[in-house]
Amino acid sequence: MPKEVELFGKKVILRNNICSKDDLNREDKYRTYNLYISITDVCLASCPFCNNNTKKKQTFTDKKFNVEKLKFVLEELKEKNLLNRVSITGGEPFLNVELLNKVVNAIFEVLGYRQYLTINTNGFNLDKVLELDNYKNIAGIHISRHHYLDEKNDQLFGFKTIHLDEIKSLQNKLENKHLLRLNSLLIKNYIDSAENVENYLEMAANLGIFRVGFVGLMPLNEFSKQNYVEYKEIFKNLSPDCAIVSNLKNANICDCANGMYISKDGTLVEFYSRVVRDLNPQAAGQFSYTVENNLCAGFGNIIY
Repeated sequence: MPKEVELFGKKVILRNNICSKDDLNREDKYRTYNLYISITDVCLASCPFCNNNTKKKQTFTDKKFNVEKLKFVLEELKEKNLLNRVSITGGEPFLNVELLNKVVNAIFEVLGYRQYLTINTNGFNLDKVLELDNYKNIAGIHISRHHYLDEKNDQLFGFKTIHLDEIKSLQNKLENKHLLRLNSLLIKNYIDSAENVENYLEMAANLGIFRVGFVGLMPLNEFSKQNYVEYKEIFKNLSPDCAIVSNLKNANICDCANGMYISKDGTLVEFYSRVVRDLNPQAAGQFSYTVENNLCAGFGNIIY
């Protein structure tokens, strides 16, 4: 059964079933929830799979992100013991490094330095991560990269993205070799086969990246519907260099697989794939904080 909590005087219905390998609808009354914070709606890319791809913006939004309100929201979620991981996203968060720094500092100020915090980026301005006051406390920087060839990745994004030599250069500067991770969408004519998946994993190993995610397209527009690739069909054809170690499912809402890859030089790379099957579940499984300074249950139900 979903659970009901009260936030800012409003009743919110949250999922409390947890992932399981046997598909039993187990409940956990102590379950916590991820929070996705969008600090800007500006992005230099024009990705065809994005639901905002027809609204390409190359100047900063005139909306004012309210860091103080975010801190107030974080205090409430912390007090109610509802928070799991926190992820900063956009738009492209590294377009405004000053704001990103303020938000990162605010999160650790309220939630403490043990809070698991990640940032999602297409890699623009990525070297500026070293300028963040608390970059050493960040758990992960997830770089969206949808092909192992620079030119194919640039083609999909519609601009010059961070290239492999730049990622390698930054990786060499970092003390924490687990900070950088790669995320790739599964898209027809890009990463759409077992061979492409293994080529991608080999690229990650060469960069010194320890974890890669392969994510199924959500049917947000016609491009995504027409170019969807099912990860289960790909994973059936992986070579013995890949080992699937777990398969998990959360009701009919989403499912995932987790595995390990042994590269040509013997490097181990963790990988996973997941897909969201139900975009409008009855109960929310995460929180979001929008660039308009709204706290939402899921990604659209405004709470505060």
